[in-house]
Amino acid sequence: MTLTLTTDPDPSPDPDPGPSPSPNPNQAHGSFNWSSGAARGNHENLILSRCPRLASRFAAEFERLWLDLDPAPPPAPPPAAAAVPSAPAVGVAAAEATEVLFFPEARGARGAHVARLCGELEAARRTLDVAMFTLTHDGMADVLLAQHRRGCRVRVLTDGRQAKCTGADAQRLREAGIAVRLDSSFYAFHHKFAIVDERTLLNGSFNWTAQAACGNHESVVIFRGAGELTASFTAQFERMWSLFAPAAASG
Repeated sequence: MTLTLTTDPDPSPDPDPGPSPSPNPNQAHGSFNWSSGAARGNHENLILSRCPRLASRFAAEFERLWLDLDPAPPPAPPPAAAAVPSAPAVGVAAAEATEVLFFPEARGARGAHVARLCGELEAARRTLDVAMFTLTHDGMADVLLAQHRRGCRVRVLTDGRQAKCTGADAQRLREAGIAVRLDSSFYAFHHKFAIVDERTLLNGSFNWTAQAACGNHESVVIFRGAGELTASFTAQFERMWSLFAPAAASG
């Protein structure tokens, strides 16, 4: 099992934190399902956060989903994407905030969240590392191809079984010259994260698929300027990249 546990402290006072689930809120998000396979063998991640504003965003989404289970009222649309501001560290611009995206979007806004994620990927200038359980979203794969063509180093880790499913983009990326490595073990390679220039982290439950973008209930958190957190994921990516090196290359 590969389980990345990382805390995301928010030590700064917030003049208007909004509703908080507890005086000292804790919130967990990532790829980790509560299952024996996830706990024992899958490659997973879980971020443990003590950021009140981030917890508040997830608490509000939970309440919306909870009410949607009541057959009486009509389902409420998901909240719009919202930044979760935090006190900037030294040398980090105030605009570099944490942002939460929830899927599916309201009908009038469909596609905006994927465009937002693609914009983050397009911002890469040096490196783009992707660890993705299922990658079948052609639009997002096209961004990786474009970045590769412009000279950005692009690396992709994905699940070996999912790489063979209908519409999978792994082979297309590999044929275009992008470095792709597969986890073909018994357990699932269940991560869903991307690292942009070792500075920005995109992480959550969101697979890069049309179904996740248009129908599933999913979440992605964009961390900008979170150096320690992003470094933890970068180190984990490097460990997995070495682990899944082809036998000929590793020998």
